[in-house]
Amino acid sequence: MKKIVLILTIILGFGLTVNAQKDLNISNSKKHEFNIFYGMGGPHPGTISDIFVSAISNGIQGYPYGETSSFGMVGMGYRYKINRIKVGLDLGFSAAKEELFKKKGDKTPALRNNIYRLLVIPTGEFTYYKNNLLSLYGSVGAGALFSRKDNNAIKNYKPATEMEFAYQINPIGLKIGNGTIGGFIEAGFGYKGLAAAGINFNF
Repeated sequence: MKKIVLILTIILGFGLTVNAQKDLNISNSKKHEFNIFYGMGGPHPGTISDIFVSAISNGIQGYPYGETSSFGMVGMGYRYKINRIKVGLDLGFSAAKEELFKKKGDKTPALRNNIYRLLVIPTGEFTYYKNNLLSLYGSVGAGALFSRKDNNAIKNYKPATEMEFAYQINPIGLKIGNGTIGGFIEAGFGYKGLAAAGINFNF
């Protein structure tokens, strides 16, 4: 009797192992993935450097108080699948409005700036678990953020484009779909945001 139980246990364990291996083996004919995303809660409305540099420069110019608003980061990305690893590139765009005030409590800004940002981040992704419906993954990326500040109210104003190091680390992400089209949500920190969500297409 004990031998029968032992044999059944081994067979059951082997079956579960094979099934789990099938779930983790995500190599299939669809190697390409395209996604569209929206991220929020990153180092925006101002980037990390903007917060300190703008505060100092605005104070020198006589605008010690400022407020910046942004709609977040929108973008698209591409991934190439290599078993459980994916490599690709993310592109993001963000626009912000900076309003500067002469003194605290003023309701009408003395100066308005429009800030435009382009994010370019090569990204790597690793799948922790996958089955026919969902997958859990993490990702990390590093690249550059290009910023441009425009002000049409100042005569002879020449906008300059600045570049700074940018990154995104997402310890956890969830994708749900049928293998061709689906949706995803991910959490982390960086220039795409603390949280991002979107849709993805596989082909």
